[in-house]
Amino acid sequence: MATGDGWLIRLRLPRGEITSSELSALADLAEATGVEALEVTGRANLQMRVPDPDRLITLGDTLRSMGLAPADARGERARAVLVPPLAGHDRFGPDDAADVVAAVVTGVGALLAAEPHLRLPARWCVVLDLPATIPVPLRPATVVARPHRSATETPAPGSEAEGWTVEPGPNWPTASEPGGVRPPAVTTTRTGVASAVIDLARLAAAAVEAAVEPVDTARSGSEATSPLGDLSRIDRSRPATGAAVVASPAVGVIAHPDPNRVNLLVRSFLGRLDPDQIRALATVPAIAIRFTHRRGVALIGIESDAITTVTRSLEAAGLSTDPEDPRHRVSACRGAPGCDASEIDTVAVAHRVALLLGPTEMAHVSGCAKVCGEPDGVTRVVGAEGARRWVVT
Repeated sequence: MATGDGWLIRLRLPRGEITSSELSALADLAEATGVEALEVTGRANLQMRVPDPDRLITLGDTLRSMGLAPADARGERARAVLVPPLAGHDRFGPDDAADVVAAVVTGVGALLAAEPHLRLPARWCVVLDLPATIPVPLRPATVVARPHRSATETPAPGSEAEGWTVEPGPNWPTASEPGGVRPPAVTTTRTGVASAVIDLARLAAAAVEAAVEPVDTARSGSEATSPLGDLSRIDRSRPATGAAVVASPAVGVIAHPDPNRVNLLVRSFLGRLDPDQIRALATVPAIAIRFTHRRGVALIGIESDAITTVTRSLEAAGLSTDPEDPRHRVSACRGAPGCDASEIDTVAVAHRVALLLGPTEMAHVSGCAKVCGEPDGVTRVVGAEGARRWVVT
């Protein structure tokens, strides 16, 4: 897709997982193609902006050979499966639902290959709502699948016969005509989750065929504005309406079930990773590496004795492991010049806003009134409308 600052390539990584060798290869690839940074998205995917369109074909071939892109481009949306980043490596047990993720990706991919006329919603996403230390948001979900788990649950969690519910999510196409009516929830077993998702994929594709527009929840919300003047201060004359947040729950050291290991959650500013930062992440001796919906990186199962050395090396590369860092509580849309609709350089504004936030505030910087990419929990939206600066509370 062409943008104001290059051609956008998005890599959908099932459950956000990537290997160290793949990260190293991506860093080399980014440098070779003139990509300044890879961006972590709110769905735990990666995207890059390629300035030279002549490199796109070679780049695509390389990504496919690495297994980071499907051979058939139609299968790309089948890979949009979001899972809690620490699944299988936190206090909720060893089940990371890898078998369910694989079955869903394979099943939906096979459906799209066998029936080329089917077209999934542009924002198709399957969320596995597992019990987790860091749960994933349901807002992006076209389909939600969750296990039935309680202290007395039988059969045991993670078994093939475990009960699951599969149902339309908040991002299901609207019900403005019969093709968009929300289907009921389905109760199935763990091994039946993929089939239930495939059935819902057919219904979602039928809604798209009937020209029912998907709900764009990323752009919903109030558009009331109040003058901000300049960015020397943030207007707090009206109470914020978003949920208050304290520090960042997705940065820092988090316990691992193995007492000799820990999980480390890392973030770069606005989720943008330059090649050197990517290489620094690739050198970490972790059991697994997963991108998170908070536009961060989960380095899973690092040996406790190595954590001090690891955090120092990452901080030296410009990455943050400090949960109190106010930059973690600022997000931004692409902004100018990458987006033609944007009237401001959102990155520059975000740097300034980070220094002005109160301890329980979370801000999103938008280049226009659409407020694209606003995450959950935002209490303030800062942006531009024409020549007038404003703040939404």
